[in-house]
Amino acid sequence: MYKIYMVGGAKGVGKTSLTTIVSLDLGLARIETGRLLTEYFKDKPSIDFKEYVTQRILDNERDLVLDTHFAQYSPYAEENMPFERALNQENLFGLAGKFDISLCLLKLNPEELLKRRLNDTKRRVIVPKLILEELAFNQRASEIYSAELDKPVFRLENNDFIQTKLQIEEWITLLSRSK
Repeated sequence: MYKIYMVGGAKGVGKTSLTTIVSLDLGLARIETGRLLTEYFKDKPSIDFKEYVTQRILDNERDLVLDTHFAQYSPYAEENMPFERALNQENLFGLAGKFDISLCLLKLNPEELLKRRLNDTKRRVIVPKLILEELAFNQRASEIYSAELDKPVFRLENNDFIQTKLQIEEWITLLSRSK
C-alpha cells in the first residue's frame, strides 16, 4: 500500500515551500492541490473539484506528499462563512482504499500569518478575524479527517523553517518505516 503524507493548513503557513523541499529531499512524489485548482479551471472537466483532486491523487503509483488544505476557504472570504472540508468523506475513504494516509496540520500563530500575508503577492485574506476563522476551520477539518481515518494528526507550528522542515522529514521517515 502506498502512503500519503497529507500536509494541510491555512493559506500562507508554509506548506508549499516545505512540501517542495521535503519531497525532493526524501525522493517522494508531490501534489499541490492549489496547482490542481488552476489545472481544473483550465481543463474544465465535467466532475466537481473534489472528485478531480481525488482522481489525480489516485493516479499516482508511489508514496507522495500532499500539499493541501483540510478546509476549503475562499480568498474572497466573508465573516461567518459556512465550514466546508476540502475532501468529502467519500473522497477521503476512496484515497484510503489505495493509500495509507498520515495527517500533518501545519500551523502558524495568527499575528505571524498576517505579517506573511501582508508581504505576499497572492490574494489572501488579511482580515485578522477571518484569519482566525481559517485557522480554526483547518484545525476542525483535520480533526474530522483524523476521526474518520482513526489516525492521529501530527500538529506542527512553523516558527522556524529549517526546524519545521527537519521535523516533517523525521515524521515521514518514522512513518515510512512502519510499512
